[in-house]
Amino acid sequence: MGKGLSLQSIVDTASQLIEEKGYDNFSVRELAIRLNVKAASLYNHIDGVDDINREVGMLAATRLNRALSEAVGGKTRDEAIGAMADAYRQFVKDNPELYRTIIGFPILDSGNGLRDIGRPSLDVMRKVVCQYALPDKTVTLYFRSFRSALHGFVSLETAGYFSTMDVDVDESYHFMIAGYIRGIHQLESAYRQRSQRNDT
Repeated sequence: MGKGLSLQSIVDTASQLIEEKGYDNFSVRELAIRLNVKAASLYNHIDGVDDINREVGMLAATRLNRALSEAVGGKTRDEAIGAMADAYRQFVKDNPELYRTIIGFPILDSGNGLRDIGRPSLDVMRKVVCQYALPDKTVTLYFRSFRSALHGFVSLETAGYFSTMDVDVDESYHFMIAGYIRGIHQLESAYRQRSQRNDT
């Protein structure tokens, strides 16, 4: 594969290795072996391991964003929130190690853009929350807390923390989502009431 080596082939193979071996077990040496090249040859296409980290993280974020976009297509408000939450959870269950690249790589940031990796996957979430009558700050507060709840739940679930409990995991997840849907309606109602009082 050495003759056809490109940044895209490096990223695709790196993402496959991460899924196979695990986020913590990925190495440039093994990547070079899989590509049938010397490790030094990789540096004709990348500056270092952070380049691979950034590109794989972007690939994972793009896939997550696509999954969320497809899930909410043609849906609005409550239905869109539910569909988005289900798609988020399914993505993590199907791609647990790639998901870790979205969450894990930003902490490696040294001014080279790694903190931007997860932002594309927030676009759909923000657009759905913006369908409710809320001020901009509340939109940000809500989707930050909502995403944190999704991440926390699916991270615990994939780690096996809910496997020994009597209550069904699906029921628990949808109970949480239903609470967030009730919450956004309460926020919207309170904002409308304040706006009406200010108008009188």
